[in-house]
Amino acid sequence: MSKSTALIITIVFLILTSPFYFNGILVLLTSYDVLVRQKNRVDMSGSGIDLVLKKRYDFIPNLVASVKEYKNYEKSSLKVLLC
Repeated sequence: MSKSTALIITIVFLILTSPFYFNGILVLLTSYDVLVRQKNRVDMSGSGIDLVLKKRYDFIPNLVASVKEYKNYEKSSLKVLLC
């Protein structure tokens, strides 16, 4: 087989298989984009959970303070009624 025949066979082979290479590259790029999108969704969900936990953490001391104030109000109301 001469060099020109081998070159022609190689070129034909590359032309025939090039769609597979491009499809493979396209699949890799699409998969990467999907993974990045999923990572961003996970990060956003995590920040939402952090926000809810912070609100809950801030809510408990406020609830305790409100109950103490209500207890003092009830105590003073009972003193007025009983005296």
